[in-house]
Amino acid sequence: MTGDPGFANAAAGDFSITTASSCYNMGITLDWMTTAETTDYAGNARVSGSDVDIGAYEADASVLSVGFEASSPSGPGAQGITFTLTGDYDQMPPGTVYSWDFDGDGVYDIETTAASVTTNLAEGRYSVTLKAGALDPMTRPDVVD
Repeated sequence: MTGDPGFANAAAGDFSITTASSCYNMGITLDWMTTAETTDYAGNARVSGSDVDIGAYEADASVLSVGFEASSPSGPGAQGITFTLTGDYDQMPPGTVYSWDFDGDGVYDIETTAASVTTNLAEGRYSVTLKAGALDPMTRPDVVD
């Protein structure tokens, strides 16, 4: 495995993984791992999804996790950065709204039900936040599809 393993909260010492991790269901499940008495480091069933996870902890397959990847265009005149959902977004309930805060000010800049969004950002560093949930039509009527 290369890259970020997608720990739940490594900074706080939580090295468990979520279903959005690149380690999720990527191990090789052996017969002995599927017995009731075989557990992960936290004492949970060793196999929760279709295959064993890589690492000491098994992600809870009943908990959905959503993340994103960013890509910038190339070529003359290319503009915008596209943010694409990763993880379990395709298993979210219909009508799930994804709220994006691109400048870290706590205000969601775009809310959409789409799996990707493109925005124009000036060159620099950004702390992007993604929230997945239901839309309250009384307080947030500005959904973009």
